Amino acid sequence: MIAGGLAALLRRYAAGDDEEIVVQMLVERAQSRLDAQLHGFHWLDLKALGLLGADAAAAGVLAAVHDAVNRFWWLDATGLTVAGLLLLAVIWPRSVDAGPNLRAFYETFGGEAAVDVGRQMLAELLETIDTNDRIIRAQKPEVLIELSLVLIVLSVVGTVPLSLLG
Repeated sequence: MIAGGLAALLRRYAAGDDEEIVVQMLVERAQSRLDAQLHGFHWLDLKALGLLGADAAAAGVLAAVHDAVNRFWWLDATGLTVAGLLLLAVIWPRSVDAGPNLRAFYETFGGEAAVDVGRQMLAELLETIDTNDRIIRAQKPEVLIELSLVLIVLSVVGTVPLSLLG
């Protein structure tokens, strides 16, 4: 996918130093994209943890004042519990690829020409980025976070009508 376009770009600049400069530029860009991708994973975890804390606090308050709400308080508690489970699914440990092992990479390709090492590093970084993209598409953490936020809001707002009915 991305590698085909990059290979064409590399062939266009196949003259000596230009090729090495282009490979280095692309490796830096791929590393920057991988870093942004890994920061994105951490950001999703932080959002989920923040919402999980709010969810736990709301569930605790609801359990503490359930007598003031009415006998259907468990409906809202169920919504908060489901939201908490969804958030736990988001923060559940997942295996993301952080890139090639540098020691093994150096031991394997350290004696090669700089442009060849750069090409191999670029290929491995692109594979890492594609692998992580597949992981994030399969898990859909943004959808789980949004769904849990909706459940939290509905459960918290739902206590008002329940308390008025009781």
